[in-house]
Amino acid sequence: MLVLCDSLKGSLSSIKANEIICKNADKLGIKNTSFAFSDGGEGFLDSIETILQNSKRIYLKTHNALANRYINPSYLLYKNKAFIEIASFVGLAELSKDEQNPMNTSTQELSLAFKDALSRGVKKFIIGLGGSSTNDAGLGFLSKMGFEFFNNDKKIDFLCGRELNNITHFKYSNDYSKCKITLACDVLNKLYGKNGAAYIFAGQKGANTDEIYKLDCGLKNVANIINSKKEFCNSSGAAGGIAYAFMSFFDTKVLSGFSYIAKLIALEEKIRTCNYIISAEGCYDEQSTMGKLLGRLSLLCNKYNKELIIFCGENKSKNKDNIYALNEYFSVDKNELMLNAAYYLDELSMQVLKNKISKNN
Repeated sequence: MLVLCDSLKGSLSSIKANEIICKNADKLGIKNTSFAFSDGGEGFLDSIETILQNSKRIYLKTHNALANRYINPSYLLYKNKAFIEIASFVGLAELSKDEQNPMNTSTQELSLAFKDALSRGVKKFIIGLGGSSTNDAGLGFLSKMGFEFFNNDKKIDFLCGRELNNITHFKYSNDYSKCKITLACDVLNKLYGKNGAAYIFAGQKGANTDEIYKLDCGLKNVANIINSKKEFCNSSGAAGGIAYAFMSFFDTKVLSGFSYIAKLIALEEKIRTCNYIISAEGCYDEQSTMGKLLGRLSLLCNKYNKELIIFCGENKSKNKDNIYALNEYFSVDKNELMLNAAYYLDELSMQVLKNKISKNN
């Protein structure tokens, strides 16, 4: 049995979810192995750290995406590379529900990780996109990296989503064209438009319908002013458009987050040689099958005729086959499920492993 859980956002890390399921498998005498897995979002650093065991974690002190509270995020150093998880610095998980709104959040604090890594001689960055609370096209980040953005003759000091429509011009002095960036990302959305960053993701980050429209207009304004033409590239809308900033001013390439991790652990061979694959994520919906972890796992399992079992907090899709949602098995409210997800996953996974796998061993 191979266990490859993603994080259950706001509740369980991928490592903890793996531990719960593997502990129950051990109790039932089911042979198992596990890997912390991420498609580039929350849990990306945990995945990398478990694979590259000589990596060094660097802890920093900075502010959250609202700049109203200190947090202690980290990034990884491995040889001449820095691995950074966007969600650690400007993630939704660092904000309360009432604070979440991409009109107000900024990517500016992400600059601290870059500056620290650059001071250590790093020139190659691998960045896990996903789980961000922002929709500022990465301008907050750029504003702390030597870029200045103006509303007519007034410099904008805190660049967040609501400022995008106010920008009239910009200038910069630093050249990052030789700084190599790899974006680990499994969304293909372009910067703006009906399938862009605002319309697809801003609602999940706390924006209402009117704000989503304003954010989309702001992203289009940014694209017109920067004029790099990168807004038409696949994935330029990832992580609230920060991918667009990297594409416009850095030597940037985009790789599938799933494929990046899968290659490091030789995933396809592991799936070929096991009987069952177990995975988990917070919310299973139609997007789960669109290039993300569970969708890609499903394709590999179908290729080798293996059974995929999925645990999730909530299942919003029409697919019910081998998908076990905590909210369908336990009559408690969402807050209770999220607060005590470890307990409920422990209970449900033991029941499923006993009935589906242990009986067949």
